[in-house]
Amino acid sequence: MKIGTLVMMLILGVIGLIVGYLIFGRVAGDYVSPVKIFSTPEGLFDRVAYSLRDIESMRQSIIISGIIGSVLGLIISLTNKFKKRT
Repeated sequence: MKIGTLVMMLILGVIGLIVGYLIFGRVAGDYVSPVKIFSTPEGLFDRVAYSLRDIESMRQSIIISGIIGSVLGLIISLTNKFKKRT
């Protein structure tokens, strides 16, 4: 894998995370802070709040969006390299 492929994967992965946050990062019409989404709960009160807001499934959905973006970047990069060879 060359640097161009890694850069494409990184860029589209970050875009995927941003799009995932915009789609899945809402609770009751308000966006949850990214710090809260990607931090671990400390104490009983935080654990209850995380479970009520369903932060764990929100985090999973956002991370999956980033992974899909990275895979899409890999596919696009490899497709472009294949087209250049022919």
